[in-house]
Parts: sequence; structure tokens; C-alpha cells
Amino acid sequence: MFELAQVTSVTEKERKLPLFVAAYETMYNRIKDGTYKPGDKLPSESELSVELAISRGTLRQAMLLLQEDGLIMNYKGKGSFVLETNKELSTGIEKIVNPLITCSIQPIDKVVTEMHFQPATEPHKKLFDLPQSSLVSRAEFSYFIKDKVVGFALVFMPYDLLVENGVAIDDNDEIHRFYNSFLTTERLSCESVLRMGFARKLTADKMHIKEKEPILIMEETFYMGNRPSMQQKIFFLPAYYELKILRSNDRYTSKQGTQGPLSSDKL
Repeated sequence: MFELAQVTSVTEKERKLPLFVAAYETMYNRIKDGTYKPGDKLPSESELSVELAISRGTLRQAMLLLQEDGLIMNYKGKGSFVLETNKELSTGIEKIVNPLITCSIQPIDKVVTEMHFQPATEPHKKLFDLPQSSLVSRAEFSYFIKDKVVGFALVFMPYDLLVENGVAIDDNDEIHRFYNSFLTTERLSCESVLRMGFARKLTADKMHIKEKEPILIMEETFYMGNRPSMQQKIFFLPAYYELKILRSNDRYTSKQGTQGPLSSDKL
């Protein structure tokens, strides 16, 4: 039987909610109104359970709902961190978010990160406008539902981007949190190409699938202003993802009431 809220400071309707639902709504609203911002670590279970006057078991039920909604990610031994500030905006891929988390049909249970640092190739020197002898970081993120890899991201960033933001390069979880936080940066824009393809050897090995198995591929270059800051290729198992695109002719109408040109983001 669900434990019912008996707190006098809530409405009659709220008192009839199961406690874990009331706790979920409290945490959801804090994330939505910016009390907890993207990248923030949430208070510990013991702190939140005392603050919300609920048991830790009840709190865990609420936290699982937040994780299912793609609002938080739990890192074993390190706690829960905020991913999104607005659930409604994250339902489509027009807003820059991490689609491997927000567009999965089932909640992502685990993320495994591998980091590599290598001399910048000529294409990356040109793309990121890097001097000779520069380093580029190559992050490989594998996204699991239970024990199955359902998504994989290959992300390239200038090494200096991590250093400038104080990211501990030997902490894989922190690098993944920075990556998700970077995607919510204001004034960030991207060019995206979405296509069906077939798994090559690297992707097949990482996702534990057969070579030439059909997969969905998204290639993106991110810009701060006019400067490229990150490049990635992400791979989805189609059965586990729904990538919604919210379309409207009104979004491109200019102030004069005429149809304006499309931006460089063609998705």
C-alpha cells in the first residue's frame, strides 16, 4: 500500500497523492524553476529524505521517476546530477540536448565513458582552428538499458576546452557531466545530419551488434558563436529510440510577416 502524504502545508489534493509522487512533483518543480540547474549535484538521499519528511525508500521511487523523465542521471557512488531544466522542451530534438538520454523509449540505466587524448588530425586542426601540436579529446559514451548497449556517442573536443572549464580529465563521470552541461550552454548552436546507416566495425564492437546491422546515425558540429567547439557522431538502435521533431511554418516567419530563410540547423 502506498504511504500517503499527511503534511499540513500541502493542499487537500496533494495529501491524497502517494508520498513518492508528491516528492517527485517537488523535485520536478525545483528543476523546472532553476533551483537545481543543469550540472548541479542534488543533495544526498539522507538530506533530501529529511528535508521532504519521507523515507529513503520513498525518495528513491521519486528519483527513479525523475531519471525516467530524463531530468537527472545517477552516477554510482557519486550521486544524482541534473540533466534538464524543461521536460517539455526536451521532447523534441530541436532543442540541443543529449538525445541518447532524452529520446530513449526506456530510461537509461548506465553510462560507460572511455577517454582518449590524441594529437589533432589535420581536419580537426582546421575545424577547431588549432595550432600545431594541439591535443584533441575523444570521448566514447556507451548508454545501457539493463545490460544492453542501445546508444553510442563518439565526441571530439579540443583538450583546452576541458582545461578551461576545470574538468578533471581523469574522472570519466565528470567528463560525461560536463558534456551534458555543455549541451545546455546558452548561445550554443549546431549543424545536424540524421540518416540511416549500417554499423561498421568500431561501432559494432562498442554496441555488441553485428557489422552492417541497420542503425540510426546523427552527425553534429556545435558552435559557440561562429566558432566550432565540439563535433560528435552518435548511434542509436532504432528499436529503443523515438526522435520527435516539432515542426511549424510559423517558427521561420520574420517580423514583417514574410517567410524567412531557414537557419543552418536543418533538423
